Amino acid sequence: DALPISYPLDKNYIPDSRQRLTNEIAISKVEEIGEISADTKLIVKTPDNARVLVNGSVINNFTPIAGKPGWSYFTKHYNDGNLIIQSSESLQADIVGGFRYAGFGSSYSAFSNDPFIIRNGNCIQEGVFLSVSNSDFASFQWLRDGVPVPGATDASYSPTQAGSYSCVCYYRGFSFTTEAVVIPDCPYILTEKDLGNYCHSFVISPRFSPPRVREEIAGIRIVTQPLSGTATVDGDAIIVRIDETFSGANRLVYALTSTTGFVETVKATFQVYPSPAAELKDALFPIKFDGNRYTYNLTESVIDNPDNNSFLFYPTERDAAQQTNSIPATAWPSNTTATTEIYIRLSNTNNCTSIKKINLIQTVMEPEITPAGENLPNFFSPDGDGVNDFWDYSKAGSSSRLQLAIYDRYGAKVYEHVTGSIPRWNGKTPANEILPGGTYWVFYQTQNKDGTTITKTQWLVLRHRN
Repeated sequence: DALPISYPLDKNYIPDSRQRLTNEIAISKVEEIGEISADTKLIVKTPDNARVLVNGSVINNFTPIAGKPGWSYFTKHYNDGNLIIQSSESLQADIVGGFRYAGFGSSYSAFSNDPFIIRNGNCIQEGVFLSVSNSDFASFQWLRDGVPVPGATDASYSPTQAGSYSCVCYYRGFSFTTEAVVIPDCPYILTEKDLGNYCHSFVISPRFSPPRVREEIAGIRIVTQPLSGTATVDGDAIIVRIDETFSGANRLVYALTSTTGFVETVKATFQVYPSPAAELKDALFPIKFDGNRYTYNLTESVIDNPDNNSFLFYPTERDAAQQTNSIPATAWPSNTTATTEIYIRLSNTNNCTSIKKINLIQTVMEPEITPAGENLPNFFSPDGDGVNDFWDYSKAGSSSRLQLAIYDRYGAKVYEHVTGSIPRWNGKTPANEILPGGTYWVFYQTQNKDGTTITKTQWLVLRHRN
């Protein structure tokens, strides 16, 4: 009926450009199932803007896929021979066919997980950093001109000599050798400048080196990007942004051109301070709801702050960046509809900062929360390792008089205590589905021996260690 037998996946199956591979599916002898001939149909699925070729011929008569906006399919009978399907975009193909008493179907995608070398740096004197795209192998051995480099057995390597470099990746008796990359000596002279220490974002105001300090700069060009970051030219300045996960030695290379045509190529080295780190909740539950607004204790968003970083809270990301309109950490009221997020600005002793968003959960709660009863644990890790696998809430009170429910960050109930059941939770839904790690909100009511009702709420962290 010319309909696709399977919907295309959301993953964009395009080979990484650094692999230098053609986005191609090759299917041989489409007319055969073993030794039996069959009537065979090809179905090609690809994004609407793709240029598709089948055996070298451009395909134009595509039909939109119902329920999959932006995707189309092409179908045609091919009863013999080999098929080579190519696309400029994501590519998937189905082959369906059969004969009088039997049929078959198969699906294909074009991609490769073969490891390849990721390169940062053009030539030896710049400082070149090589890494393998897939670091999940058991061991590695880097080669220079086909000869093992002593001690170069990590997934990354910084060569010090010009040559042709490849890497052998090993896993359980299997080995794969990447395609080699050639690292030459630099064909230009480099001026080295030590810029000092910086946080993860800073500005360079480049100048020519003596004796050409007074030369006017006509152009700035980034020759080599820094590690784990970007450098962009903005007028007469260079804006450098490094990923917050990176710290330590780094470098970038840029070229200055003067109005007289003189060119100076600069290798700028610098140290990146560690970014302020703290373990934060990604969502915060209210401590009180009075019917009109929720009240939050924002300090509860900080789970662990081992470096004793300072922090302040702000209503918007812009306020956090400009340090305006900071808000008190305790008993902060939020309108029930207007505010569903706040921002925390962390600062360390090097004056480096990091801004994170924290969602404010607004779920149904009782108007008052009575601070009574014994506190329950607020952390567990259901990983089956025999340690902290269950959240034990037996101290909440008599199981027969206990009402307890657990909500996720979106306010959806994920667990409810059943009278007479064991007072512990395994981190799964009633349908036995494993819930993701994160912060959950617990609401429970019970009674003391004198009949007094105790109502409490608390947050609970579920963490998967594996």
